[in-house]
Amino acid sequence: MSAFRRLRRRLAIAYAVSSVIAIVALEAVLLALLGWYVLRSQAFVDDLARGTEETAARVAMLAVREPLDREALSRVIADAFTSAGEGVDEPIQLSIEVGPMRGGIVTLVDGSGASRYAFACRRTGCVDAPPPVPTTEERERIERALAGVTPPSTRAFRRADGGVSVAHALRAPDGSGAGAIWARLEPPFTPGSWVRASARFLATNGAVVAILGGLVGLAFGAIVTRGIAQRLDRIGRAAKAWAGGRFDVVASNSSHDDELQDLAAGLDAMATELRGAVALREALAAAEERSRLARELHDGVKQQLFATAMLLGAARATAERDPTRTTARIDEASGLLENAQRELVAVLAQLRPSSLDAPWPDALRREVLAWSRRTGIAAHHVTVDAQLQPAIGDALMRIVQEALSNVARHSGAANVDVRFQSGPGGELSLRIDDDGQGMPDGTQDGFGITSMRARVAALPGGMLRLMPSVRGGLCVEVTFREAE
Repeated sequence: MSAFRRLRRRLAIAYAVSSVIAIVALEAVLLALLGWYVLRSQAFVDDLARGTEETAARVAMLAVREPLDREALSRVIADAFTSAGEGVDEPIQLSIEVGPMRGGIVTLVDGSGASRYAFACRRTGCVDAPPPVPTTEERERIERALAGVTPPSTRAFRRADGGVSVAHALRAPDGSGAGAIWARLEPPFTPGSWVRASARFLATNGAVVAILGGLVGLAFGAIVTRGIAQRLDRIGRAAKAWAGGRFDVVASNSSHDDELQDLAAGLDAMATELRGAVALREALAAAEERSRLARELHDGVKQQLFATAMLLGAARATAERDPTRTTARIDEASGLLENAQRELVAVLAQLRPSSLDAPWPDALRREVLAWSRRTGIAAHHVTVDAQLQPAIGDALMRIVQEALSNVARHSGAANVDVRFQSGPGGELSLRIDDDGQGMPDGTQDGFGITSMRARVAALPGGMLRLMPSVRGGLCVEVTFREAE
């Protein structure tokens, strides 16, 4: 479960980091779009042109009065075309504040288009200024305003520096024309100042928002990944159970319907097929075991009993006329019977190892000592304490019996070492090492090796190796891991 806790923690952190990155990226995109809207979009120009309509009405009321109240006119124009602040040159403070424009020159023209008054406006207010000379495009906008053309886009345009030129007709209270107001406005900020201000905003207020969003993402990730980690843990526990031969454990959960559920269902199907394969392999191993025992009884015990019967028949025939020869034949028959008895005892011991009634290390010691007494071959054993599952212990005991039987019948060895040891990473190993003649070429599938291979394959992570012993004989090594 610890691995999945680590996975859950990493996924939750990934959610939080993704949330922070997404929020910062979104803020940056919104700031960029806002800057583009003010400095480049025609929509801002149209909005500014529409916004001058109310200003034009207020200016018209002052423009028709005599004498002209230039101070009041200056205040109206300043309120309309500048933004508040004392010399502030950056558009972003604690919040986004985009003033109408940073400043410019606002001119009143009469009905013929001639300039009457001009005001130079900055953020602090407006002062008198000499009237500017309009460009050709600005002259067209003034003429359209005097002609009463109403669409805002026809009375304003974006200049190359990002500023705006806008014109609007002035109407007296009685509806008569009173000239026009024309403004050449600077942009509220430059691209460079907008980038600097945006960076400061992202580093302060934007960072706070991003951190809060990251905390929300962390909490959300912890909640979402909890269910994922639990389902992965279920799959992991099922896999460990399968490794131990318990195929009744399932990994899927019918309460979900997603890709992870499909994966778990596929693993369950694989476990079902694996259970069938293991059952088939066990059946084949059992059949191979029966065939091997039949061969041993036929080639060993049966032949010796047949020879014994022949010797006893010959002894009966010579009992009266040659007692000495009869006695020799009876002695030879007695030796054959003793050999047959030993082989029968060995075969019967393989059918059901009674040593497994004891714990595994003691069971192995008893089996090795009993085999040594029966065969007269010196046996040395080294074991470590280990609690093995009954199925694993039974398989190992069968392998030991088969290997020792091969040593007694085929190797001509005088000494055998049996070692059961633990290795790194929870690996366990069983070694049967003799000083006999070794394994002849072409016998990799004989001497019960096929049966041993089948038993080893059924062990979790099992592997069988047959190799020359450093003592000149054969070394049988089985490695596996204890199922958790």
